[in-house]
Order: sequence, then C-alpha cells, then structure tokens
Amino acid sequence: MQGRILAHRLTPPLERWKTFALSMSKAVLRHASLPWALVDRRKGRTYNARVISEAPPSASDVARLIVDVASDKLASDVVMLDIRGISDFADYFVVATVESPRQMNSLVEDIEAAVKQGDGRLHHREGTAQGGWMLLDFSDVVVHLFRPETRDFYRIEEAWPAAVETVRIQ
Repeated sequence: MQGRILAHRLTPPLERWKTFALSMSKAVLRHASLPWALVDRRKGRTYNARVISEAPPSASDVARLIVDVASDKLASDVVMLDIRGISDFADYFVVATVESPRQMNSLVEDIEAAVKQGDGRLHHREGTAQGGWMLLDFSDVVVHLFRPETRDFYRIEEAWPAAVETVRIQ
C-alpha cells in the first residue's frame, strides 16, 4: 500500500488525469445503455437487427407517428416543421388545429398512447384544452395543439421562418 501511495505522489498530475479519464471512459463504454447511438438504420442492414429492435425511435419517426395520429383523429391543418438547424431544444415541431376541447383531450390521449407504445416518453405537458392550446414535449419533438382562433393569434409557423416544412395535411 505504501508503494502505491508513493507512486501516486510521484506521478505528474497530467498523467494521473489521463489515467483517470481513460478508466472512466472504459467504464462508461462498458456500462453504456445507449447502443443505438451508432445504429445503421438503412434498409437491408441485418447485422445490427438486435440493436435496432432495442433502439428507441428516431425523432423523425416519432414526429411522423404524431402526424399520422393527428390526421387519423381528424385534426386539421397538421404541419410538421424541421427545426434541427435552428433550435437546440427540439428537432421537430408538429402543429395541429382541433375544433373542440373534447377533440383536443382525445387527441392528446391518443398521441401519448401511440408514442408510449413506440417506446417514446412524454417529457412535459402544458396548457389545457379549455385554454385553446396544449403543448406536448417528447424531448426531440414538440407538439402544439391549437383551437382555430388561438392558432390564428399566435401564428407559430411564422415565428420560425427558417424552419423547413416537411409535412402539411390540410
């Protein structure tokens, strides 16, 4: 034990830091729970099928799922905006208009259920159906559900002029 302490004191601080950093990076890699970070999602790639099956859906998949659910539940003017290059808090916005508070509550429940079934997770929910605007934050995808008059007032698409409109369903 005495020799180990002496060796530690004789090792320059930079070398001790490098050794510590290397041991920590090996520990992180050994215990990493994010094997999907390097998943090749191209069609025909079967060598990583197990990893793909365990990987959570990508942000674009979640956004498209939400657009499909909103369209199926008769939301109007559904828009998917790609904000990856201009925002650091999300990758996509999905904006939709609903006609009544009852439809908004139903749509929120259906979106949450569909995303949860696809291994997604709701990070945050804000607003009420009676208030005319509800926000669902799925980390990389933010969903805005508006009543028509509230959407006309806030004009959220115009607040992000550099956003790329990837889907629009009238």
